[in-house]
Amino acid sequence: MGISTTAISALLQGATESIVCLSPELRVMAFNEALRRNFYDLYRKEIKAGDDYKQYILPGTWAKFALDFEQTCVG
Repeated sequence: MGISTTAISALLQGATESIVCLSPELRVMAFNEALRRNFYDLYRKEIKAGDDYKQYILPGTWAKFALDFEQTCVG
């Protein structure tokens, strides 16, 4: 059973925490308003669907990010 687009949108927009959905290739698929605001404050750039998320990973944190992302993807 899949999750509807409406349910995903409600989850994203109802959250106060920053949420981003990434493809296996680390492309931005969806995000919420909290993430949009935080990214603008940090990078002075508007994040958008299709962006390569790797450009936002802070220097020195790639190894931990990659491990966490892999573990999240496999459950």
